[in-house]
Amino acid sequence: MRLYRYILFSLFIPGFLGCDKDDIIDITDSEIKTEILARINLTIKSEDVISKSTTVVDNMISNVNILVFDINGNLLKNYYFENPSSITICCSSGTKTIVAVANAGDIGLSSYTTISNLRNAVTSNMTNSLDQCIMAGEKCLNLKSSGSVTIEMRRLLSKVTVVFNKNQLDEGTTVTIRDISLRNVPSFCCLFSDNKPLTSSDISEYGDFINANLEPADHQYATPLYMFENKQGDIGFATNESQKSPGESYPVCSYIEIRADYTNEAREGIIKYRFYLGNNITNNFDVIRNKWYQLNVIFREDAINEVSWRIDTTEITDVLYLVEVVSQPINGGSVEGSGYYKYGSLPELDATPNTYYTFTGWSPAIAPVTRSMTYTAIFQYIDPTIHVTGITLSKDSLNLNSGSTGNLTAIVLPENANNKSVVWSSSNPSVATVDQNGNVSGLSAGIVSIIATTADGGYTASCTVKVFRIIKLYFHIERTAKVEYKSNNGGYWYLTEPLRDDIYVKSDSPEAIPGTISYSIEWAYDPSSGFSPPESTTATKSIIIYHTLNQMLESDNAWGSETDFTIDYPIITVTGVSPAIMESPPTRIIVDQQMNTYKYTEIGR
Repeated sequence: MRLYRYILFSLFIPGFLGCDKDDIIDITDSEIKTEILARINLTIKSEDVISKSTTVVDNMISNVNILVFDINGNLLKNYYFENPSSITICCSSGTKTIVAVANAGDIGLSSYTTISNLRNAVTSNMTNSLDQCIMAGEKCLNLKSSGSVTIEMRRLLSKVTVVFNKNQLDEGTTVTIRDISLRNVPSFCCLFSDNKPLTSSDISEYGDFINANLEPADHQYATPLYMFENKQGDIGFATNESQKSPGESYPVCSYIEIRADYTNEAREGIIKYRFYLGNNITNNFDVIRNKWYQLNVIFREDAINEVSWRIDTTEITDVLYLVEVVSQPINGGSVEGSGYYKYGSLPELDATPNTYYTFTGWSPAIAPVTRSMTYTAIFQYIDPTIHVTGITLSKDSLNLNSGSTGNLTAIVLPENANNKSVVWSSSNPSVATVDQNGNVSGLSAGIVSIIATTADGGYTASCTVKVFRIIKLYFHIERTAKVEYKSNNGGYWYLTEPLRDDIYVKSDSPEAIPGTISYSIEWAYDPSSGFSPPESTTATKSIIIYHTLNQMLESDNAWGSETDFTIDYPIITVTGVSPAIMESPPTRIIVDQQMNTYKYTEIGR
């Protein structure tokens, strides 16, 4: 009879108390710093409790399956414990492999009669009905005596958290996270061997997803995302994060996708950021079970600082700003160009002036669009009237005698001016007046300006008018006849001697003005009388121009027959008078023989 030695021992599974902290993988890039922390080693030390809004419990064990394999990998015993606080099993001594699967319920692992079969076991459940993570662990040891065995339990899941840093965003640029999701995640996981999906049929396009608690201050407060292990290894030879690409292995490589509402002055919409997980930032695509990947996303500048698969801007559209155009004045012209323009574009505005207007510019000056605004087209009115530019008169000076008139003509420039009306005026109406036709009337001695003022523009031109008073010289001729009566031949009167003519000079002014007069006199005679013509008298004499008979110029006979009482008076021709003109006041001295007076006196009758 063979003797078997049974060893009674207890299993201690650290997961009963809590899972140890995951290993840390720190991934940093100059643009986006990615730190991935993953648990790979479990100890009996309790994990810090994470305060988060998630239903997944990754630090508790509610049931466990225990399988014991001998040195050849054959199943010896299997156990199932519900809500275990301690486990005691009975097993023979020697080299054994003890395997534990937690939180999966009683899954009937007794069908895995060899350890090699067990290594091919898979599960599609990440958690049980209590949202507790499925865990697995194994220990190979040589059992020699009763004691404790520690089996380190590892969850089949990788944990991912994301924290954002927006401190380096441009002013006016906002990125508001909408949701975070895992993409291209394995549909199942091997319990005790590396999990490496080979085809897209082994992959779920959409994995874990969160849309709350999206921007925590730290990873300790972030809501985690979970996925099965996905070990795709190193792919490609990228040297920086923006070039990291799995190439044809894209369908089986896992990544995290962040959707956000994006806004800045130029663009807006939904933007997607994508990051491949892995143990480095360039070419490793392993997402290892029981590790905590911490992704730190640092947004810089406009948050669209590269063109790559990682940043999807297909749902980003240009921000349009309303540009309106108006006219000033409103009837100055027509304007075009109102509408919506992209940020940074130059508005295409057009202004067309109406008749009698000119376009002078835009206010403000046209500049690249940065906001909604209104441009004003400035129009300036151009008066269609041809305005007066000046005026001249037909004469610069005019001399008038008192009581006489003259005419001035206004010449308004330009010739085709619309309003050529002129207002006439006199600087001294007591000296001379002017009517609105330019007719000037001299009234009294003096000097006056006759002014023409244009109704349009008020341009002026003037003429100096000198009005002279007139002192008239004339002659008084007194004829004396000495007569007697003869009774013969029926009786008649006859001249006893030739007629005598005395010539005086007079004026119509009471002023006594000394002067001279030059003259010639053709004395009167009757050619039929037989007398020869008398010799004419020519002389220049000083006189006092006065209105009384103050001086006789000449005296002589009028020759004719003794009965010729009707002989014409002498003919006086004045050849000069001095002074003819006096300046103060303006005075003209003229000879007006229409004013001559005659006196006939007979002596003897």
